[in-house]
Amino acid sequence: MAAGKLQEILPQRPLTYKGQNLVNFLLLVAALVIAIWLIIHPESRTLFPFMILIALTFGVLLISPSVARTCPR
Repeated sequence: MAAGKLQEILPQRPLTYKGQNLVNFLLLVAALVIAIWLIIHPESRTLFPFMILIALTFGVLLISPSVARTCPR
């Protein structure tokens, strides 16, 4: 994200949207629920890719607004 913004591939303004905090919170809760479920029921391996995708999405959405504020202009 930072490299894309520094090279001006991504927009320089913060990437925010209405309800962003709620979406981030729900993604975090979903990842935690799946993680706990996998700890209790390790045979449910099909949930693991979903947890990884949710965690990656959460990470990108969490850092995208702050990267724009730290990039020099």
